[in-house]
Amino acid sequence: METEFGPGDFRAKYFDCGPRQTYIERIDKLRAFIPEHAGSLASLAIKFVLKDPGVTSALVSMHVKKFAEENIRALEESPLSDEVFDDLRRHYRWIRNFYHPKVL
Repeated sequence: METEFGPGDFRAKYFDCGPRQTYIERIDKLRAFIPEHAGSLASLAIKFVLKDPGVTSALVSMHVKKFAEENIRALEESPLSDEVFDDLRRHYRWIRNFYHPKVL
């Protein structure tokens, strides 16, 4: 929660649509799925989007080797069950338009 983003880092403005604590609380609730259903929060996110039959690929950051390797390892984990996918989709969904109305 103390993370500060430097000048020119898009993340400095990307998450300023509301109190940072709101984001942290929502993320903390997802930790209940770790490690039973995914090895990390990043893995949970990747497995979630790939479970949807309408998604054919997931775009993830690959510019930091450690995170790229973690993202690749997520593909080696078993897929989310239908029950966990539905639970996440129904109870943890947060429709948020990060691009409205400000200019990044």
